[in-house]
Amino acid sequence: MSLREKLLALNQRRYLELTVPDLGPWRIQNLTETERIRYEDAIWQYDKKGKLINTLYQRAKRVLLVMVSVDAEGKLIFTMDDVDQMADLDSRVVNVIFDAARKHCGFDNAEIESLIKTSGGGATAA
Repeated sequence: MSLREKLLALNQRRYLELTVPDLGPWRIQNLTETERIRYEDAIWQYDKKGKLINTLYQRAKRVLLVMVSVDAEGKLIFTMDDVDQMADLDSRVVNVIFDAARKHCGFDNAEIESLIKTSGGGATAA
C-alpha cells in the first residue's frame, strides 16, 4: 500500500470512552478535517454586518463538547443549538470532556488560544 493510500484510508472514526466526575461514562469521537474547520468557524460569533462580537474561550469549550459527544451508536448527542444552554454547566464537567476531546482531536491549548486570539476584535466574516 502506498503512502497516499495509507493516508487516504485514515477516514475511520475514532472513539474514546472516559469517565466524567458527577456524570459517569462519556463517549467522544474524533473530528474529520471538515468538522475541524466547522469547529474553528463556530467558535466565533458575528453580528449582522459580519463584525466579530464574541470570542469566548468558554464558548470554544462548549462548541467542541457539542461536536464530539456521541452515544453508543456514534450519533451526536447535541446540536449547535445546545451551546448557549451549556453556559451554566458545572465547569469541571465541561473541562474534563473538553480536555479529553482536544487531545483526542489533536488540538493543544496553545492552538485553541491562538485561534481565538488571531480572530481579533475587528475581524469580519468571510
